[in-house]
Amino acid sequence: MSTPRHHALAYLGTLPARFFRLFRRRHAAGPETAPATAQEPDTCAVADTPDNPDVSGTMLLNPDCASKLVHAVILDNSATPAKQASNTTGKLRVLICEDDDEIAVLSEFLLRNAGFDVEQAEDAEAAREFIKTGQYDIMILDLGLPGIDGLSFVRELEDTGIDLPVIIVSANASRVREKLHTPPAFVVDWIDKPVEQQRLVNSVIQGVQTTATTGRRILHIEDDPDIIDLVQAMLDDSWEVIPANSIHEGRNRLIDEHFDLVLLDLNLPDGSGLSLLPDIRAQKYPVAIFSETELSDIPFDDFDATIVKSKTTRASLLKTLLSLTDVA
Repeated sequence: MSTPRHHALAYLGTLPARFFRLFRRRHAAGPETAPATAQEPDTCAVADTPDNPDVSGTMLLNPDCASKLVHAVILDNSATPAKQASNTTGKLRVLICEDDDEIAVLSEFLLRNAGFDVEQAEDAEAAREFIKTGQYDIMILDLGLPGIDGLSFVRELEDTGIDLPVIIVSANASRVREKLHTPPAFVVDWIDKPVEQQRLVNSVIQGVQTTATTGRRILHIEDDPDIIDLVQAMLDDSWEVIPANSIHEGRNRLIDEHFDLVLLDLNLPDGSGLSLLPDIRAQKYPVAIFSETELSDIPFDDFDATIVKSKTTRASLLKTLLSLTDVA
């Protein structure tokens, strides 16, 4: 059955590479010469629904705005400053080093939908500058780049001590991998083109997690078993999620066990989760409030982060958990 996301991807796939280059050139020329649609793009809403929780890392698209969304993705990439000194978005950041415009924009389209912040570089030289001035969590790299090829660029990063997880996405990725006696340690996946869209998203999420410290324990204080299962499904085996269904059970686990992080619901069957904050702080654990709605009446000093259940994606949840456990 066809879905809104499939419509958008099908539309994107019909556009030739010259369309993307022309669009960027016109927008870069300034508002006087840019098309009317490029000046104020009507971006499309992207959101989960309660009946369709985001387990896979992708989100649902508005069915009536595929072409507008594609324009918005390209425009957003054009409007982004060439250099960003730090991550100010609160999202996991992906650098795509790919000289094929269609593949680069399609990859950005998919990853932005999954909740990532994305930058594009057309060759190794441009990627090198991005890495020098920005903070990235992972890079998607083509092997057949103009100038310095992708594998040589990986070796260069390795020699200079830059520890950035890399996913190789190339027409001959598997063949190159088989010929290498000692593959670069920080290449976390090798994917042949054409790449299946969900494989790419999953590989990025998995790649960020595998570079982090293993054995992290989360105390998830939540009385809804579906929410507990959802959080566990979003994380890989490097996380151990320990559920507690009430204030009483949560308090006992805080006394008896060690954790790296507490994920706290506020509406529990035996009272407000806020009553556990003194217990959590006594153990000096970071705490993220996992709530139904935005919080406005709780002092920020009482917790380290807030996550709204209806708005979180797999990527945004992972970014928060990694940052609170000091591995982002």
